[in-house]
Amino acid sequence: MKPQETFSNLTIANSAQQMKSSEQFWKHFSTSIWEKETLAIKNSFINPPITADELFSIVVNDFNIDDKYLVSKRFYLQGKEQQLEDSDYYPKPEDRSFVSYDRRIKSVCDNQEYVLIIDGLLVNSPLWDWTYEFLQNLYNSLGYLNCDHYYSIFYGNYSKTPFGVHDHNYPGEPAQSAFYFPIQGSKSMRTWKPEFVNRNKKLKGSTQYEEFIEDSTLLEAESGGIIYWPSDRWHIGDSKGGDVSLVIAINNSNNFVEPIAYLLREEINKISGNSLKKYFLEKIGEFIVNSSKRKGKKRAIFDPNNMQKSAEIIPDVIQLDGKIFKYFLGSSIVELACTKLWLSMLTGFGFQLLIPNQFLEADSNKLMIDDYIKVSNNRQILWKKVGKDKIAIAVNGIATVVPLYRNVEMLIKTINSGAVQSVKKILEDSKSLVNQDDLREYSAEGILALLNTLLGNGGVKIVK
Repeated sequence: MKPQETFSNLTIANSAQQMKSSEQFWKHFSTSIWEKETLAIKNSFINPPITADELFSIVVNDFNIDDKYLVSKRFYLQGKEQQLEDSDYYPKPEDRSFVSYDRRIKSVCDNQEYVLIIDGLLVNSPLWDWTYEFLQNLYNSLGYLNCDHYYSIFYGNYSKTPFGVHDHNYPGEPAQSAFYFPIQGSKSMRTWKPEFVNRNKKLKGSTQYEEFIEDSTLLEAESGGIIYWPSDRWHIGDSKGGDVSLVIAINNSNNFVEPIAYLLREEINKISGNSLKKYFLEKIGEFIVNSSKRKGKKRAIFDPNNMQKSAEIIPDVIQLDGKIFKYFLGSSIVELACTKLWLSMLTGFGFQLLIPNQFLEADSNKLMIDDYIKVSNNRQILWKKVGKDKIAIAVNGIATVVPLYRNVEMLIKTINSGAVQSVKKILEDSKSLVNQDDLREYSAEGILALLNTLLGNGGVKIVK
């Protein structure tokens, strides 16, 4: 049994101090740990991003209960997956906490072992602020971006992961590494290198791994600590009951065919509705299958010191993956999809499970002419022109496309300055600063709608 006690030449005891110098820690992580070694820091490393009760309130909010596409939910009883639809296994608002949920499930299931797994948790604003900063530190140190990262939760009284020792290198699926953050209690993971598992194939999918413990690495952490393992590691977790943790699953693929296809489906539905939907979905599906095996070495490079300049140049690897769709779709719609993907990646650092209005405190929280606004902390709104008459604007990983109104670029620059802005003055200035050589239209209603979109996407806040 080999608990991890050091990483490179920095001891775990010292690593907590390194977090106080974030740039130094992440530089070391990106060069010596990322996709090379596992990492376990027991505690005193981070401020936990959320409490157990706050996390439970997210699990049972309307976004996560109602969503049937982005949020994946599974429930295992005695190691066997159960039907969640129309069952009492999923947490309910009236449970009020993980502790009460655990008590109810034990009663319903006669104290059998269970585990609830949620993939793609839709976060709230405070948790996203923490996640944004974490991913920003990671990718600023790497200098390139991936996409489709998401949060997972494993909760229950299970002794071991019900599907046994596993990795995340499934055929046709992207390889995933993971960051594990214990919120309440402690967490331990056991990992094996792929070459060892390939020599000992009976370890795959097994929950009986005692004879292979000496060849594993034990990773342990508690609240305030962190666990990381690269995408090639086979692993299995345990639970002591009552433990609450969050996992960020990191997609390490530089293959962007599938996210481009997802955005193309959205655009096709807007343009053509259901009339061409089936045909194009089938065609796009074929391209995903045929292209998902590509393992190019190019990366989606960006400059963390000049995000707007990065926004204006779509990386070659994304353009290359988009090119295959131009054989049966117009180049303009493919350009739009690639632009939206790249702006989403730049403003969300690869975290793709964000949806419009997720950050609004209430549906009625809309901008009025007498309101004052300010760009959200540590955010920058990015944009890129698309064709002659559209502009894509993104923040928090959410891209929207609007008409290329006169002075809309100047509007975004003004908001990005960080100063408090009067909505009334924004509208007046947008009209008065008209360049006579600019033939684009002006629309006060359109500008106000854009500001409300930025509010709903968490890019600006109302200043009281």
